[in-house]
Amino acid sequence: MPRIRLGGGKVWTLLFVVVTVVCLASCTATGNKNCTAKTDVFLKADFYSAEYSSSCSLTLGFVKGLGTDSVWMKPTSASTLSLPLQPNDSLTAFAMSFMMIDSTFVTDTVFFLHTNQPYVLSMECGGVVMHDLEAADCTKHCLDSVTIVEAHVDNVLTTNIKIWIP
Repeated sequence: MPRIRLGGGKVWTLLFVVVTVVCLASCTATGNKNCTAKTDVFLKADFYSAEYSSSCSLTLGFVKGLGTDSVWMKPTSASTLSLPLQPNDSLTAFAMSFMMIDSTFVTDTVFFLHTNQPYVLSMECGGVVMHDLEAADCTKHCLDSVTIVEAHVDNVLTTNIKIWIP
């Protein structure tokens, strides 16, 4: 009985690699549907008017994490920000550009000194890095001050700081 040759070992190896890559890509692209916990950890900052002692909205030109090459937010009006803290460093800084009354922009920098604690949520969700704020400060071109309201920054979005404007 004649044998049918299906190809050399290289063809089967290539086919195995292609099928494996396709299967792995489809598994990782769907994420873990068994994870119900929030896996994002952000510091929540609210803007407050020192003159009126109430929350306020500002027009921001940009918010950029210093030490990174990405702009965290593009021009918009905002009364609150959700900012990521550095998981492998104890100092995180953001440059923030604010629109003034005469439509010019002024930039201030906000600094956060914090400790980092790795925390395992579950086997399904994996882990996150939570933070404890030790200090917060800012330059004072447009901003007045920064106060810590809740020092613990975790995966529950709660106001952590108030950024005061004059």
